[in-house]
Amino acid sequence: MDTEAQRRTEALLDLLELRVPLAQALKELATFGFAYDVDLCLIELRHVRGVVAAFVDGRLSADDCRDWADALEIREDVGFGEHGEELMKEFVFRVANPEINGPFIAEEWSARLAEFAR
Repeated sequence: MDTEAQRRTEALLDLLELRVPLAQALKELATFGFAYDVDLCLIELRHVRGVVAAFVDGRLSADDCRDWADALEIREDVGFGEHGEELMKEFVFRVANPEINGPFIAEEWSARLAEFAR
């Protein structure tokens, strides 16, 4: 993997796994375009669970959750894991677009995520 792809992958993982403050992850990811030929990372159920948990714990606001999902929604360098793929796609779309989907409700997503084994 070349250096740019490595940096892009690290930026995606920083966002997906909330390894750094959200603003920092978004700023770094913004240095890369949306278009890319391959999926460098996969959004997994653990990432969605992490965002829901961070919201419940007060580490992320509803706006932060929206920004997280919005940053991933149209990227071509990130895909979705197979287990729970449709639920994860729905999560990203709904949370990224509260103006058409309504507010982020952690309890709803916690219950829906509980349907899938860890």
